[in-house]
Formats: sequence, structure tokens, C-alpha cells
Amino acid sequence: MCMVDYGGTGSWLQEPHEVRARKDHRCDNCWRQIVKGESHHTGVWKESGEDGLLAFRYCVFCVTAGWWLDRVCGGHLWGGTAISDDLSEHWLEETQFRCRSFALLLAAMGRRWEGTSLKNVQSLTKYATAHALREIEKAAA
Repeated sequence: MCMVDYGGTGSWLQEPHEVRARKDHRCDNCWRQIVKGESHHTGVWKESGEDGLLAFRYCVFCVTAGWWLDRVCGGHLWGGTAISDDLSEHWLEETQFRCRSFALLLAAMGRRWEGTSLKNVQSLTKYATAHALREIEKAAA
């Protein structure tokens, strides 16, 4: 089940956008350290009927992994551990999407991307997405 289908109502006070870190931060999705000078994504969301704001920072590795959700589910939620939770949920509940690339992507995210290059994340995401889209096409036929 895609979390984006059940996202709350609200509005962006600051749309997700790429910035360069002026100091060290933590990725809200995987808890990887974002070091000063590194590119990452940030934004601020206000949920309807709520007083609080949801501000987040995501490392480029998590945003890249989120491409899978963008292509397969039509988007993804931002904030907290939304990307890792949604990808893990798809792994557990949608067995047709399971492939080696998807498994490696989830494992690398679980390690906070330690020892994984951005190029490798891009490649794993590309192959896992292609597999999922083929499975969707097969099911529709």
C-alpha cells in the first residue's frame, strides 16, 4: 500500500528543495550524518487543523531511493522516516516487487548508506524500479 495515497491534508510552507548544509545535520529518514557543505533536501509542511509544523532534512541518498516511490506509486510523503517506512512496507507486503536490487537498496539504507556511493544508490534504484514496473505491467496484462 502506498503511503502517498493516505497522506494528510495541509500545505507546503516551504516546498522540498535542494540546499547545501551550512552545518552538520542528520537525515530525518535514515539518520545518516549530513556534513557541512553537502547537498540535501529540506522543506516545511503545515498539516491542516494542526498547530505544529513538520520540518525535515533528507540526504541525497534517501531522496534518490525515493525515486522508486515516485515512479511506482506516483509520489512519496516527506518527513520523518516516510521513505524508508514506505519502501519497507512495499518489500513486506508486495512480494512481486522483491528483487536483488531492492533488497540491496533497503540494506544500504538500513546501514545509513555506509560504504555505498550515490552512483550505486542511483543504479540500485533504477534496476529495482524497472523490476517493479515490469511486474505491474505483467499484472495488468
